[in-house]
Amino acid sequence: MRNRYKRARGFTLGKPENFTHESRALGRAVVQRNAQEAVPNKQARRLATLLRRDGLTLTAIAAELNAHGYRTRRGKEFHKTTVLRLLKHNPVHSLPIF
Repeated sequence: MRNRYKRARGFTLGKPENFTHESRALGRAVVQRNAQEAVPNKQARRLATLLRRDGLTLTAIAAELNAHGYRTRRGKEFHKTTVLRLLKHNPVHSLPIF
């Protein structure tokens, strides 16, 4: 909480030299890996793949996931964009997703 106030007053937090292109790429990779390995995401991905194979739209898949109580890794509801990202990162997904 204290850092937020410092930032609001114009202080630079952290060491800017630590935020290289490589460190940012590594951070993104960790976030993506965590999302892919999260058990609820794996379950939602499996169901979304089956529903997509049955011809449902991304919006319909999102509604179905939400109706069955699935949430994103951060506890949010699914939207068509979230479903699209979920299906894009599916290593065994071979059907067109658009």
